[in-house]
Amino acid sequence: MTEYRKHDQQASTAEFRNQIFREFDLEGKKVLNVGCGNDYVEGWVNLDGDVRAQADMYVDLEDETELRLKLNKDEYDVIYCAHILEHIHNLVRLKSALTRALAPGGLMVVVVPYYMSMDAWGDDTHCRAFSEESFLPSFWPGMDDIRINLIDLQKQLGKVRWIVAYLTKGGKDG
Repeated sequence: MTEYRKHDQQASTAEFRNQIFREFDLEGKKVLNVGCGNDYVEGWVNLDGDVRAQADMYVDLEDETELRLKLNKDEYDVIYCAHILEHIHNLVRLKSALTRALAPGGLMVVVVPYYMSMDAWGDDTHCRAFSEESFLPSFWPGMDDIRINLIDLQKQLGKVRWIVAYLTKGGKDG
């Protein structure tokens, strides 16, 4: 099982999530918090691969079979992936499983380090970084609408930049 480093405390706050979701009403939505780490959110389904994390469901995010068994098709209205995708070795399989679990018309929100930010490669558990081109529709089959925001935050070592991607699943199976 892959171990995931616990989230940066600054990235794992209700205030940060409120900023990310400010344009969206999550009331009554079934939300999956992928790689929750220390960011357990009441009322959401919190998923992590590390049994030391507080979570509702434990799934090895690198294991395609386990992902298919535990993530039901079209089950979630919203999937939130903050500071986890950069740790995944086989991202194609995880993206496929998450797209499958997202209901038609559902929203996937991805927060990842920007490739030019010192935050992208300073963490030795990161196996990839992301640019705007990482979210081209051809790389996210099943997603009809993709919107990208870049956000800058001040951290211990200075300014870091993150990508926030909002992906909407089309009406067809992804």
